[in-house]
Amino acid sequence: MKIPDKVKVGGLEYRVVTTDILKKGESYAGEIDYMGCEIRLKPHESKQSQYQTFLHELCHALYVHCGYYDHDEREIESLSQALAMVIRDNPGLLGGGGDANPTCGKGIGISDEDLQYLMNRVAGAYKNYINLAGDIDAAKTS
Repeated sequence: MKIPDKVKVGGLEYRVVTTDILKKGESYAGEIDYMGCEIRLKPHESKQSQYQTFLHELCHALYVHCGYYDHDEREIESLSQALAMVIRDNPGLLGGGGDANPTCGKGIGISDEDLQYLMNRVAGAYKNYINLAGDIDAAKTS
């Protein structure tokens, strides 16, 4: 799966770089610098693992773009894993015409607006699921 050199989220264009040095430390696989508009990925043995990290950091950018500044890693990890499965299981979804190597950014066959709409819907559905699960848990304890 191809990781782009840059990706637009709303009006911002994030550079995507591979580096061994992350500000968060060695135990992390990637990070996003919102102010510097940069997604940093550590090189991985597996391209699939690196692509998953890219999607994880991209989900952070999407959440912030949508105004969800206070989000937790569990939400981002769940969303990025689900997004990876959808992309992997539906190779033509992003305009790949059956190509199993989806890319993000220029040339994916989906507009920035449509991608943003899709991510807003997925994020909204996930938040509704979390709220429902919380309501069910609360009902069980009362």
